Amino acid sequence: MRTLVLLCLLLSLAGPAVGTDRIRVTTTLPGLADWTRQIGGERVEVHSLLTGLENPHSYEPTISDVKRIAGSRVLVRVGLGLEEWLDGAIQNARNIELIVVDASRGVSVIDDGGGHSGEHKGNPHVWLDPDNAVIMCRNIAWALEEADPFPGDYYQNRFEAYARRIRSAARAIRERVARLPDKRFLAYHGAWPYFARALGFEVAGVVTGRPGQEPSARSLARLVDRIRAEHLRVLVTEPQLSSKIPEVLAEETGIRVVALSPLLGTGNATTYLDLLRANAATLIAALSEGGR
Repeated sequence: MRTLVLLCLLLSLAGPAVGTDRIRVTTTLPGLADWTRQIGGERVEVHSLLTGLENPHSYEPTISDVKRIAGSRVLVRVGLGLEEWLDGAIQNARNIELIVVDASRGVSVIDDGGGHSGEHKGNPHVWLDPDNAVIMCRNIAWALEEADPFPGDYYQNRFEAYARRIRSAARAIRERVARLPDKRFLAYHGAWPYFARALGFEVAGVVTGRPGQEPSARSLARLVDRIRAEHLRVLVTEPQLSSKIPEVLAEETGIRVVALSPLLGTGNATTYLDLLRANAATLIAALSEGGR
């Protein structure tokens, strides 16, 4: 009888039952949500505050976002000053048991002087480097283990399996990029130095360092001259940013404009790996074809 009572007690402490009482996790970006699902499997219930259509620099959290955070056990953000808008929401949620994860802890940060706001130096778009993605996923796995310590190596094993998939995808992309005769591209916004560094592309320049800040007419004139002089053939823009400048540059120089998304939620990509491959394939195709 005592053995049965002890067994029931142990079962009651065995953490969230699969499919019934899962760990509630809120993330700021949909890519972080995908990583959390990959690592947490059926033991987590994940919601992203952003859908991927918004500008992550200037998002304004809603009352429902605050309620979501208040009911979560884990909150995953990029950090590095990207989500300055999040601090007030966390404070208003008044969730003293919330585990807040800066997924970027320990990544290799590029200080590109790109005009990103916040007290942190460095470009915050660290998730676009697959090597950084592995580090960020490890941080998420550790947070899930803290929130749900009972399933042994469950989260670690899933993390290691997913990390192998990330590394394999990055390796395949690097092999394709290495065959390009010209790997340079111009970026409208400074979101792509990690992506380029990790996969073998080269960012030849950035049109505007701060999202929402348009370049002056004089800067545009100099940029037109540079595009022509250096034979830059591809300009990368983003669906989250609205501007007519890329169209103007294309009309003036014939540079080819392609849209790459730093966030899930646009296009057909439903996972981080889908997005990584789609962005790389689009850019490789554009660099192969060139401008007019």
